[in-house]
Amino acid sequence: MRPRSSWPGTLGVAGVLLLASTAALRAQAVLENSQNLDFDRPEAWAMKYFASVSMLTGLGTPRALEPSRVYLELEGAWVPSLSESERTVGFNGTKVEDLNRSSVFLRPRAVIGLPHKYSLTLSWVPPIEVNGVKPNLFGIAIGRPVHEARSWRIGLRGYAQYGILQADFTCPEDVVAAGRDPVQNPFNCVEPSNDEQKIGAIGAELSWGYRASGSGRWEPHLGLSANYLDMEFQVDARHSGFVDRTVLLADGWTFSVTAGITYHATSRWKLVGEAFYSPLDVVRPPSGSTQNDALLNIRSMVSYRIR
Repeated sequence: MRPRSSWPGTLGVAGVLLLASTAALRAQAVLENSQNLDFDRPEAWAMKYFASVSMLTGLGTPRALEPSRVYLELEGAWVPSLSESERTVGFNGTKVEDLNRSSVFLRPRAVIGLPHKYSLTLSWVPPIEVNGVKPNLFGIAIGRPVHEARSWRIGLRGYAQYGILQADFTCPEDVVAAGRDPVQNPFNCVEPSNDEQKIGAIGAELSWGYRASGSGRWEPHLGLSANYLDMEFQVDARHSGFVDRTVLLADGWTFSVTAGITYHATSRWKLVGEAFYSPLDVVRPPSGSTQNDALLNIRSMVSYRIR
């Protein structure tokens, strides 16, 4: 006598389990809300900190270029490591977030000469994942010298930038791997999050540059910028027994100062080094007082004229 097939029973059990898991997912609470943050809240500070890291500075003073002249450039910036207290920004400064992902920020750029002494800068950070962070940032700037003397000039630039950073900031993979450990995983993250920060920025930069007449190869510069940031952070995490889809919104003005020097190696090659400083206010609990947790970093660039 042939044994009775077990497939109907197996399929029945699988169906029951599938229905049960679907019901459990439907029953799981979903937190969906939108919060407009004060510009000095800890979460807003973290957003403007990394928006400032990617700020499209001039790395020099605009100068008159022949129309259709083109420079290809590669910019690199040092991203300072944040302490645990600085990374305690979640839930209004009570949760540590995984913000130390990379110590270097790289960005290709191109500069194109336009008529009437204008120059156009285009930049793009492609969506290549590095240390769990996937960026996609576009930038554009237009500038020109507004006053030129024999050895020095004053320039003005306007710029705009928009982009997205994607990473598991709120529930990183190593925290999820800790399981139910209340110390390593205090918010009970059950899977890596898929968070997304959107960065929108416009600004203007006034700069001064000096280059000795004749064969001087060194050109120091100073710059002062005002930047308006419009930022959004979309949480996509499963922790604490619910699905967190909170949207955090913040906007406001920041100011920055740059100081650097350009070395004109040849008629086609130049190297630039620059220090960037931006004071960033934040109110961290429980003090309730405003403090300046500024961004100070070093940037560099190599530029080559292709035509």
